[in-house]
Amino acid sequence: VGESLDPSTSVNPLISAGDQERVRAAVMGARDEAIRVQGKILIDRSHEKLPGYCVGPAVFEIPPHAAMKKDSWAQREVFGPVIHVVEYESLIEAVELFNGTEYALTGGIYSQSQDDIDFLLQF
Repeated sequence: VGESLDPSTSVNPLISAGDQERVRAAVMGARDEAIRVQGKILIDRSHEKLPGYCVGPAVFEIPPHAAMKKDSWAQREVFGPVIHVVEYESLIEAVELFNGTEYALTGGIYSQSQDDIDFLLQF
């Protein structure tokens, strides 16, 4: 996390103090949700003192039933370094999760099976 002109930076600063506060507020909401639904806070560096308008990354794990609710933070595009990890039981459930957001601007599939990945990429 650092200045955008530094080649070693992986997480750039946001554009303004307002964006920084918006992302930090979103992280607090996602953190509260993870606790409420018995998920996990895997990483939360969002309130570290960093240069400029930087916000450290936050990663939350929440159960699928919570992630599918339209008011879940997992359904929102935060436009900051915030990730939700959602496990799935079946490939069909993975498709439902992946296609269950309104925007679907970003997402990823992690699997040890190339066949499973190929199946999921059909959708």
